Formats: sequence, C-alpha cells, structure tokens
Amino acid sequence: MKGTIRAADTTVLTETSDRKPIATRLRLVADVELIERSTGKVLRRYTAVERQDFTQGRFAESLEGSATDVIATSLAEAVVQGLERTIGDDEAPPPPNAPRRDLRTR
Repeated sequence: MKGTIRAADTTVLTETSDRKPIATRLRLVADVELIERSTGKVLRRYTAVERQDFTQGRFAESLEGSATDVIATSLAEAVVQGLERTIGDDEAPPPPNAPRRDLRTR
C-alpha cells in the first residue's frame, strides 16, 4: 500500500464580531494505492477525505492536539474501509461499516 496526503487545510466556520475564530474545520485528503508486491500492478486507487471540526482553546481542543489526533484516526479508518472493497470491482459497495465512534470521549 502507498499513500500521500495531498491536502491539509483549515477553514474558519464561525467567528466573533472582531473576526477571531470560534469554530474551525481541519480537512485532510489522501490519495491511496493498493499495489501487488510481486508485479507492481495497482489493484486499487482511491481518495480518502476526512474532516474534523474543533473549537480552539475550548474543551481542551486544539489543532496541534485533539483535532489532529481525531482526524488521523478517522483518516486511517477511511483508508482501511477503502481496502475492504472487493479487488477488481471498484464499483462494489464496501462491507457494512460498524457505527463510527465519537473519538473525543476516549
């Protein structure tokens, strides 16, 4: 497997009247390839996108800490879910997903 984080950006969702951010969204986009080791043939190629909203300084949330931890875990789960599709049939639906956990309550 090979992957590259193609984009990582933040967007202000809400701000105070003096233009200070209240809520921010962190977004990651990763390009992923599943490669057959013996031949180098690409078996699957897809893009995984995840986002995490956070409020800097409230509830111990920060870009460098909680938001990055949560989005990294969510992105890893999205990559694994992409690998669970039937090889050779990119249109096949992935297997049913387990309900997503709220990672902030750990």
